[in-house]
Amino acid sequence: MLAMLGLSQNALGACGVQFLSEDLRVGAPLTQLDLSRNCFGAAGAESMAGAIRDNASLTFLNLSNYIIIVDIGAKSGSEALKINTSLTKLDLLENGIQTSVPLKAFVEVMKNNHRFKSVFCLTTISVI
Repeated sequence: MLAMLGLSQNALGACGVQFLSEDLRVGAPLTQLDLSRNCFGAAGAESMAGAIRDNASLTFLNLSNYIIIVDIGAKSGSEALKINTSLTKLDLLENGIQTSVPLKAFVEVMKNNHRFKSVFCLTTISVI
């Protein structure tokens, strides 16, 4: 059983992330997923948000560097995190969230959900 999947710097794009998201939604038993240094934009972020919402095994997700999660993708992601109960570590460092509004949405999720051990964004935020 595959527990960790590292797809950093693989030029996945929105289509690649959509296929991966479909597998995650049906219960792929991954616990760690690294999608850093891929650029999949808002469409890919929307797909990944659906997978985050529905997946119960993922504990660490790396969405750092170059993904360019625009505001609409960030909003979907923060909404998905309200539902997901397994994710404890999330890396959003340098991912292109364009305004402070979606960032505030992520912070609210972290403040109201104490399962998160760490979230990386502009700086490291430890949630106890």
